[in-house]
Amino acid sequence: MPLPSSLTSQPAMVTIIPRHPVARSLLFNQMVNLLGEPLAATFAALADPTRRAILERLAQGDATVTELARPFPVSLPAISRQLRVLERVGLLTQEKEARVRRCYLEAGPMREAAAWLERYRRYWEGQSSPPGMSTTRVGTAPWTGWSN
Repeated sequence: MPLPSSLTSQPAMVTIIPRHPVARSLLFNQMVNLLGEPLAATFAALADPTRRAILERLAQGDATVTELARPFPVSLPAISRQLRVLERVGLLTQEKEARVRRCYLEAGPMREAAAWLERYRRYWEGQSSPPGMSTTRVGTAPWTGWSN
């Protein structure tokens, strides 16, 4: 199966797990910290284009780990690490059928992220601005820092 259309114009990217024990420990500690805040963990998981492509594929229906890995130029263990991140934050579930793991999309965390973003929709659609900010459309004005 080819990569989803959202990734065809850019190379597939995979999160690299550092080999040095201290660096690996720091990365793990960051993920553990995010797990205490479900919304932050969801956004962190969605930040990776490989994980987004996996979720896009699962939106079409369940798939085996091998099927999910096929379009990516990385090893099966690398994809399994990506799947574990998605599973830890609740974006997918895995079931073992004999020697095959089948993955299913779970919409709950995305629904919560979408609800959080929805509260700010009127701001980016230009209907109004948060207190202390101009009505300039997002992305057109240089960053001047948070207003206090």
